[in-house]
Amino acid sequence: MDSDSVINPFDMMGMDFTDKLASLHSLMHTIIEDISPSQRSLLDDAFRKIYYDAGITEEKSTWKRTPPTFSELYSAVKAKETDDNQFTPRIPVTAEMHSLKQSPILKR
Repeated sequence: MDSDSVINPFDMMGMDFTDKLASLHSLMHTIIEDISPSQRSLLDDAFRKIYYDAGITEEKSTWKRTPPTFSELYSAVKAKETDDNQFTPRIPVTAEMHSLKQSPILKR
């Protein structure tokens, strides 16, 4: 069964900016179990970048704008990923996100 419905966890869904970032960190921790402080910092920077690039900031008036997607997160992380902040030596965070952005139920 095909559906036009998609899930975009980056949608603000009535949350304020700080709560949304915390929610995304929780989601990523669920997807990728062991996240180091440097990886968490990488994700935090990437979350902020993709929201700011979408014109979404701490200002409530911006929260109705079109949210970013996993594809944008993937690109932001890939651009900043180094040997020190990869999620594992064999499978960097970008590999995990690549599989997520291919998912048919997550908005690209």
